[in-house]
Amino acid sequence: MRTTNVLASQEWLAYDVLLVVVGAVVVTMLLVFVRKERRDRAESTSRDLRDELLHALEAGDEAALRRATVGVVDARAHDQVDLLAVLSATRDASWWTDATTMTLRAVLLERDFVRVLERQLSSPSAAERGAALLLGSHSACRLPTNHIAACMADRDSTVRLAAAAALERTQTDEAAHSLVDALGAGTLPDPRIIERLGHRWTVPVCIARLRALDDSHANTVRASLARALGLAGDPIAIPHLLWLLSDGNPNEAIQAMRALGDCAPQADKATRHEIAEAARARASSNDCALVLMATRALAATGRKRDIDRFADLVGHSDWHVRREAAVALTRMGRRGIAALRSVANGSDRYAASRAREELQIAGLMDGDDKDG
Repeated sequence: MRTTNVLASQEWLAYDVLLVVVGAVVVTMLLVFVRKERRDRAESTSRDLRDELLHALEAGDEAALRRATVGVVDARAHDQVDLLAVLSATRDASWWTDATTMTLRAVLLERDFVRVLERQLSSPSAAERGAALLLGSHSACRLPTNHIAACMADRDSTVRLAAAAALERTQTDEAAHSLVDALGAGTLPDPRIIERLGHRWTVPVCIARLRALDDSHANTVRASLARALGLAGDPIAIPHLLWLLSDGNPNEAIQAMRALGDCAPQADKATRHEIAEAARARASSNDCALVLMATRALAATGRKRDIDRFADLVGHSDWHVRREAAVALTRMGRRGIAALRSVANGSDRYAASRAREELQIAGLMDGDDKDG
């Protein structure tokens, strides 16, 4: 009898455990369905709002914009993200005109939206601070540049990235100065700042700051500014880059040479000649990185008188230099290709290997020449 009771108790215990497991599974499934329904509903609401914003902007309908931006002005995160998405998608739309900007500006500013964004910059939520920065970079509700620049010291790295993007979008000298100030400060990796500075509107500020800095900023700000000027590709920077190439430290010289090559295609014939002379003078350097940049700059000037020089550089000790010289020869027409084939059949096995590989990549192993 006692054994029977024990067995019955065990059966009931197993049954209770089964009920608990089944209940847990059911609750989990219900939670999944509820979350999915909420997510689907949120996505549907977001699509509807974006459509409403888009149609109101395209039509220039102030009343519709007021209705669609209620949540934006109330600092609802989802609504602000939807507005940001619409503004990003329509930035280059043919129907967006100055009148469209003015309509949006009138609707937002009548409710003092810039003050809303200023308060939002103090939010404990990084997402809200980031949204405020990106919205505040739009001309319809622009935040003061000093407010945006202050966020380059935000405790959250994504907010700092948003601040850099917002400064880039404002396209003012003050914004450019703020971005230069961030170089070397450690708030963001320098490459993230350099890419924001790499535009023609920043060039006058970058040149002024480049000239104002002394060599105590070695390997940091001046080299970064040279890289930014190269990304901008504005030939007005070339005299200043030539100066840095001659007067800068080794790292600055490398970046100046790199930037000169980037600016060369936009330069006039006389200026390209200056770049070519500077590149030739450094193609025999012991610094492989400087030789690489000189080879690229020389190739960018497009002068066929350097074919023999490129052929020699295909035999350089550095693989990257060999490759750059070989690529340059493939782009210099029949004479360049003939020189590369000569290297491919030469006694230097490293140079020959690189030449054959580049000929194969260019589809020239079968004797087909490129015109040029």
